[in-house]
Amino acid sequence: LFVDSIFLNNQPAPAALLGAFGITQGATSSADRYYFITQDPLMPKLRSNVLSLNLNASGTVITGGSFDNDFYNTISIEKFGQEMQPKLFPNPVKEDGRIAISFNKVLDKTLRLEVFNMNGSMIQTSTLEMGSNEYSIELNSAAAGMYFLRFVDQNGKIVFGEKIIRQ
Repeated sequence: LFVDSIFLNNQPAPAALLGAFGITQGATSSADRYYFITQDPLMPKLRSNVLSLNLNASGTVITGGSFDNDFYNTISIEKFGQEMQPKLFPNPVKEDGRIAISFNKVLDKTLRLEVFNMNGSMIQTSTLEMGSNEYSIELNSAAAGMYFLRFVDQNGKIVFGEKIIRQ
C-alpha cells in the first residue's frame, strides 16, 4: 500500500499545489514506488533520481519508471581546494553576469566548469584550459537566483564546487 506524502521545504505541500497535480495528501494506492536517490556531496541540497520504479501488487513494473545514468564520482575535493584555492568574484554576480575565477596557482590540467540552476539542470559549461590561473565566464542570460558551479577534471572527477548568487 502506498500513501501519498508530499512535502515542500520539509512542510506538507499546500492544497493548491497538490490540486494542480491531482494529488490528495494521504491518498492510498496498491502500487509500490521505489526511488533511488543520489545526493551530490558538493551540493547536499541538490538531489537527483537515479532510478524510480512503479510496481503493481504482483511486483511487475507499471508505468515504466526512469533511470538517470549521469553520475559523478567525487574525489580529492579538499586537496584540490586547499592547493588551488579557487576564488569567484563578484559573488553575488552583478548585472553584467561576468564572474572572474582565479586560482593561486597556474592550472596544471584542463577543467570543465559546469553551472547548474536550483532545479539541478546544467545551464552552461565552459572549459578552463591548463596554463593559466585567471579565467572569466558570463552568466548574462541567467535569471536572478542561486546557481551551483562545479569544476570537473578530464577523468570526470569533481574537484571543486561553489554556489553563487546572480542578482
